[in-house]
Amino acid sequence: MRKITTLLSACAVMLATSCTIVQKTANSVDVSNTVHNYPIVADMTIGKKVTESSEWSNFPFKVSIPLEIGKGNLVSETVEKYGGDVLLEPQFIVEKTGYPFFRHYRVVVTGFIGNYKSFRNATDADLKALEATSGVYQSGTVRYNETSGMRFITK
Repeated sequence: MRKITTLLSACAVMLATSCTIVQKTANSVDVSNTVHNYPIVADMTIGKKVTESSEWSNFPFKVSIPLEIGKGNLVSETVEKYGGDVLLEPQFIVEKTGYPFFRHYRVVVTGFIGNYKSFRNATDADLKALEATSGVYQSGTVRYNETSGMRFITK
């Protein structure tokens, strides 16, 4: 019993002596480190509509590939295959089969291949157009219909 009392009193003394008081002597102002870029406008050519597919399986003792990463890999492979810079309006069809630990995925992507032609600084007309178009989306609500693929903007 004496050992427990000694141990508890030693812990209490250590806790009491380990506390410190911090006294603030000066005020400081946070320095902002954000960078504001001037908008850049790119001219783009839109190519043909392409469709590609990919399949993979996930097994318990193998590194599994999540669906979102598989979709991203498919988009990058499609862009590289057709020599584009970006895939515009990608639409995915996903088929999942199997059980949760033995899942098989088949993903089909359809979209338009886009290539950038030139980049330039935005002019005053470009900035006004950007402000006008961004105001529509800020004031309204965008709803996406999964079956038809159409977007509806309501105010």
